[in-house]
Amino acid sequence: MEGIKEALESVEKKLIASWHIYIAIIYIAWLIAMGGYLTLSALGLERLTIFYWPTVFIGVVYVMGVAWKKFIQLNPEIHKDSSFRGWMWLSGWILGVIIWAFFRDVRGFAAIIGLGNLGMAFSFSQWSMAIPAITLAAFLKPDWTFVNALIILSYSLVSFIHLWRTFKVV
Repeated sequence: MEGIKEALESVEKKLIASWHIYIAIIYIAWLIAMGGYLTLSALGLERLTIFYWPTVFIGVVYVMGVAWKKFIQLNPEIHKDSSFRGWMWLSGWILGVIIWAFFRDVRGFAAIIGLGNLGMAFSFSQWSMAIPAITLAAFLKPDWTFVNALIILSYSLVSFIHLWRTFKVV
């Protein structure tokens, strides 16, 4: 009986760790994307971003898909309500894009990031994902450098929190 209990606890730890690793992978992939963008900007190659962002978006979505597929394999019960979760997730991003279309400046970009991450937080009931909503501070100070710094800070913080949680579980 003790062996079964230990095996179940081990499986539970792996499931919890896989969830935190999945979240950290998403945020780290976007941090890499932001780092590439800021590097291109620092080199004066902003014109390349018209090709850079679509390529990066496809790459990050691919990484998210691979991570999600692995996560679902480990947690098949999550897939049952994934349609509802997906719509909650998308609703934040859609609202952000609508605001982007209205402002078409740093405030619109901050709305996409902030509201999109709030949608993710509500979708997964994972409140650390709401941390990037601090980018909405761009409505108080509409400055690209400020918002980029908030994105890097908040995404790094979310990644750290989830890697720390994984470390504590394992």
